[in-house]
Amino acid sequence: MLGPMDEMVIVTAFRDESRAYEALVPPKELASEDQIDLHAGAVVERAQDGTLHLRDDAGNEDDGLATLAGGTIGLLIGILAGPPGVLLGGAVGLLAGAIVDADDHDETDSVLEHIARSIGNGQTAVLADVGEGGPGPVDGAMAAIDGRVTRHARKDVEAEIAGAEEAAREARIKARKELRHQRREATVEKVQGKLRELRERLRHPVHH
Repeated sequence: MLGPMDEMVIVTAFRDESRAYEALVPPKELASEDQIDLHAGAVVERAQDGTLHLRDDAGNEDDGLATLAGGTIGLLIGILAGPPGVLLGGAVGLLAGAIVDADDHDETDSVLEHIARSIGNGQTAVLADVGEGGPGPVDGAMAAIDGRVTRHARKDVEAEIAGAEEAAREARIKARKELRHQRREATVEKVQGKLRELRERLRHPVHH
């Protein structure tokens, strides 16, 4: 019989892509043995260009996000995967910008950023929404297949997802004001200098 449960969002990242497809098996087994509650799980892959893709059990591109969309994992993948503007009015672009900002090496308290950063370019990961009495069963099962587990309280993830839309809306308003201001204040030298800086950044993207 299950005791009190911590409702968690678990991210397990793998260097070896094939391991990630195995990684949905242990949580299912633990759930069948009543060691955890498994509410939803999905495999995602971050391509070398930084974009995130949902994968099916065989590793193919999966368009099944709609079936996950009602749950926390679906909303989380929607925010992390983009494309910008489709879900939560541009929160994705806002988050992506925060993640690759070269000047921002401070530790972040943002759960969404932690999750995004825990899946590196070229890595495959399993996202799962679980109830667990403690970290032992999941950590043990994932360690056995060389997975690195990070976990976040589901209520924190949901709170940030809800806040992301508001943050994106405020950022858009601020950006529009800033664009108008920059247009009025612009000098040729300032504009060309900034364009050079942006081109340089595109040539040498920041990888965390």
